Amino acid sequence: KRAAVAILGAAAPITVASFNTQCAASSVVRAYSDYVIRGLGLAPKTRYDGRRSLDPTRVVVTFLARRSQGAWPELRFCDAERSFFDCKMLEHLGIRKLNRSVRNDKDVVAALRALEKRDFANGARVVVQDVDYSELSFEDQISINLDTDVMVGPHGAGLMHNIFMPDRAALVELFIDGSAANR
Repeated sequence: KRAAVAILGAAAPITVASFNTQCAASSVVRAYSDYVIRGLGLAPKTRYDGRRSLDPTRVVVTFLARRSQGAWPELRFCDAERSFFDCKMLEHLGIRKLNRSVRNDKDVVAALRALEKRDFANGARVVVQDVDYSELSFEDQISINLDTDVMVGPHGAGLMHNIFMPDRAALVELFIDGSAANR
């Protein structure tokens, strides 16, 4: 209904400054997602392209890790001539303090990986990806989103990557360290 949409940095491709909206079905958000996917030349990697053969039993679960890297991830991709990020605009950032990190993320990933060994009545095969998006280029991040069926991660702007996931995909948002109050 009422949403303010802004393009942000490497941590989040977009932010929606309105809570409890039905943005998933928003034509503006869909148009933005499609614009980014086509602009990066990633349309052939979507499940709707028709050029890929898909395994309907494969379920990709992506754990969106939030691990401390020290420096801001945006600094790795700043290049005034070839990208959105201008290093001069980011010099003041210094060291990045991470909040909302999953303290037992190795245990969470191990629990998710246990699903890979499980037999499901419908024949589903789970494939788990443990991914720290701050180590990837924006294009690589979007590529992963296009093949993700279930995204699991801590509350934060990075979960807006779900707008690039297939229509039937799901998001599991972990509210940790009191982050539920931010909702």
